[in-house]
Amino acid sequence: MSPFIRPLFAATCLAITLSGTVAAQEIAVFGPPSVEYEGQRTIVTSEGSIVQSVHAKPGKNRTEFHRDGQTLIQIWRDDLRKLWSISPEQGVAMEASYGTAQAQSPLDGFDEQSAVLEKRYVGKEVVNGVMGDHHFMRVSMSGGGTTSGDVWTTTENVTVRMRMTQTSAGQGSEQISYDLTNLRLVSQPDILFEVPEGYQLTA
Repeated sequence: MSPFIRPLFAATCLAITLSGTVAAQEIAVFGPPSVEYEGQRTIVTSEGSIVQSVHAKPGKNRTEFHRDGQTLIQIWRDDLRKLWSISPEQGVAMEASYGTAQAQSPLDGFDEQSAVLEKRYVGKEVVNGVMGDHHFMRVSMSGGGTTSGDVWTTTENVTVRMRMTQTSAGQGSEQISYDLTNLRLVSQPDILFEVPEGYQLTA
């Protein structure tokens, strides 16, 4: 496997999500989105930033990331409990099962022992061109520490903005920024969530 795939796979796991109801790499706060959609999302943390195109439908999520002339596509499939990391330039797809180190989800820090300490509705605001519900949240993590900040979601539970601070025991705090732009609520073809024919599939 080329060294290209694994660093980009790690980079895509910078995102943070606050819902334990979705296994796919969906940035969901109050449950999974009820619609199919596409857009562009930008995630910024102290480790760097990443810009991805995203296509989503219930239980399925596809992101595409470009860097240094190369592309990484990731497809998360809840029904199969599989993640595929795809390199179109090499014609290779790496498969990993949910729960393994190779398929670490942004959800991994949130489980049944996590607790919402505070949840407060702020109001309706236009964010990134769409009307969203603004909430403040503070959540305790089962592994120690807290995550708190502001979240904006549409009525269909699509998260369009997050401004969060994650504090870990003994590791200080980290600022996390998330924005979804160019949001379109349109049907997504099933072929987007499959490994293309002819690709070499590896584990």
